[in-house]
Amino acid sequence: MARLRLRSLIVGLASITIAAIARREVWRRKAFSSHAFLAASTRLPNASPLGARSGFRVTLQLRRANGRKLWEQDDDESALMSGLDFGNEGDLDSDLMESVESMRKEDKRRRVHAEETGHLPVQELEAVEKLLGPGVEKQSGTYVDGTFGRGGHSKSILGRLSPTGKLFAFDVDPAAVAVGRKLEQQDSRFRIFHRPFAEMKEALEGVQVDGVLLDVGVSNNQVDNEEHGFRIRDDVALDLRMNIHEGIAAADWLLNVSVEELAWVIHANGEENPLEAERIAEAVLCRQQQLGRYSFAGELADVVKTVKGDTGYSGNKHNSAKLTFNAIRMFLNNEMEQLSSALSAAFGLLSPGGRCVIITFNPKERRVVREFTDAHEEPIPSLQTLLTPARLCELYPLVATDLPYSVRKLQSSASPRGSEFLSNPRAKSSKLIALIKSARRVPQVRSIEAPRPQELRFRKPELPAFRGGGG
Repeated sequence: MARLRLRSLIVGLASITIAAIARREVWRRKAFSSHAFLAASTRLPNASPLGARSGFRVTLQLRRANGRKLWEQDDDESALMSGLDFGNEGDLDSDLMESVESMRKEDKRRRVHAEETGHLPVQELEAVEKLLGPGVEKQSGTYVDGTFGRGGHSKSILGRLSPTGKLFAFDVDPAAVAVGRKLEQQDSRFRIFHRPFAEMKEALEGVQVDGVLLDVGVSNNQVDNEEHGFRIRDDVALDLRMNIHEGIAAADWLLNVSVEELAWVIHANGEENPLEAERIAEAVLCRQQQLGRYSFAGELADVVKTVKGDTGYSGNKHNSAKLTFNAIRMFLNNEMEQLSSALSAAFGLLSPGGRCVIITFNPKERRVVREFTDAHEEPIPSLQTLLTPARLCELYPLVATDLPYSVRKLQSSASPRGSEFLSNPRAKSSKLIALIKSARRVPQVRSIEAPRPQELRFRKPELPAFRGGGG
């Protein structure tokens, strides 16, 4: 009887559980191999009250691409904590058995690494493989971990470096830097800077590196540390800073912001609906005018919940406030600006052929990466000879500059693999993007005409006539 142990399974399915509280059952699926997918469902027993936090049952299935069920395990949460039982594996085809075995090895590797570091980094295997290349051979280059966190990715990178290799890390969180200082004492190849990753070029002036890793957003450790206020709860202070000793806390910032400014922040970084962003901004500041400064995250969340008409979906009354909280956090920490500057700094340090690997968690982060890539891509040969210089500069901004390098996509938006889908809940929204620095081939193009503003380069055509079927 072969067993695939996933001790973090219940944590990995927690988001499903919360959603199931309101709807009693919900499914999600994840590609397992090119031939099959994993499906996971969590449901409450009919006797369980809404809002219950325990007593749920979990069903896991392995299904063929055509939907045919190959394996199923249905159990309560405590039984699943002991592991998954694939039963008679002879019932699985050889290609699926290969996927099962690969999933076993990956899961064991992730769990061992998490036990060693006290942290479960997102897409750790995939990120290090893209950064250093496949295989187990030692690398002697110089690398940068732009977001040290608790050192999960850094320790994996160090494990692949030779005695002459070097790793520089950056973080703004004092708690993360304290962990990094201990690693400095243990490994002479490692050094950490208490600086934003956007400042890596200044910190490493004169150093040429072979790879840069950026794990964007907040870490699980920061979410669990209530001082930051990233977890939306009634008893957590409304702070939202990555470094609680620098900048301004969210509660204090709200005291001096206008409705128009708050609406812009919420819309630009969170809510897609501009009208809803305005409504939230008005309600937030009206409540502040009536009752004074916000003290706790739950107070702000209640206002957002009321505006959005949230009736407590998913047993979590603050769930609908996440977009607003994330928007304010991203603004206060300059997250999008930092990411854009970090990409420029990284490619300023990278040697030709060097790689930059970015782990993103939301569309706005991916948009920043895409805009940077678009601005540094070389034109395809056919367009290069057919377009006017002015039009070429509009479509490929790189050609109007004297930058000596271009950026090429090595991999775009890769999701986590099967084992991580179950064992690490934070990983489910992650997308890994890999870029490579290439020597520039196209010479600088000089155009007499300045590029037109983007709004002038798009025009809605006249709608064609449309009629129904008649009769």
